[in-house]
Amino acid sequence: MFLGRLSSVLTSWSHRGYNSTRRMASQAERSADTPNERTQDLLKCFNKINQQVQQAASGREVRLVAVSKLKPASDILTLYQTTGHLHFGENYVSELQEKVKTLPEDIKWHFIGALQSNKCKILGAIPNLYAVETVDSLHKAQLLEKARSGLTSSNRIDPLQIYLQVNTSEEATKAGFIITTKDPILSSNLYSTAKYIKEESQWLKLAGLMTIGSISQSKSNQETNQDFERLVQLRDQLSESLGGIELGLSMGMSADFSLAIKMGSDNVRVGSSIFGQRPPFKKTET
Repeated sequence: MFLGRLSSVLTSWSHRGYNSTRRMASQAERSADTPNERTQDLLKCFNKINQQVQQAASGREVRLVAVSKLKPASDILTLYQTTGHLHFGENYVSELQEKVKTLPEDIKWHFIGALQSNKCKILGAIPNLYAVETVDSLHKAQLLEKARSGLTSSNRIDPLQIYLQVNTSEEATKAGFIITTKDPILSSNLYSTAKYIKEESQWLKLAGLMTIGSISQSKSNQETNQDFERLVQLRDQLSESLGGIELGLSMGMSADFSLAIKMGSDNVRVGSSIFGQRPPFKKTET
């Protein structure tokens, strides 16, 4: 008798369209529609920084690169899906490789970490790599050109944007071309590398110059930054030496991006102010 009643109930549910799988999916959809705490934090921080970028730009077009190093791919996907943001920066080749595998193909990746010669082949083979902002030698530019030329035509999108890194603060711990005010730019390694990219490379495009300002300058309350000022001067000299071509400036991070924009930057790299403090660095990261 009991089995007969149970059978009747199950039959009734079936006729009414009860489906446990559909119910669970519906619950998941409702959960996805409700922003969790992490999503809310990311959106709040991103929108705040983006607004500050726009205010400092005063109508100019300035690119915001959200630096996502040591942050989970889920954070990147959240910003991609909720804001449509496409430009993200990574410092480690191995981490970038893993994220590229799981995230949307139309994300435009910027490599902003220290560039090692033995990583250029791997890095240049990433189809949706948009820019390398830390090229500091002719040899590395040539290695990236070779790696890029190896991509199949179906995978190759646009020429890889190249920023030449300049060590404007002349700190021993930093990479980048060093050019003193006494050095003629035409005889510099910076010029020869830029000339190669402009005139000889097929798969690279000279986007401009990049620098990382010294901590003392970044934390200064002054209305100018000597490192940024120096990069602007070098950009103007290099542009003139190459026939007046247009060159951009990648300068400014979380602590100083507003000032950098006001001084002419059109590409800023902001990480912790968007994603929060990063976990401890692991020496195994490359």
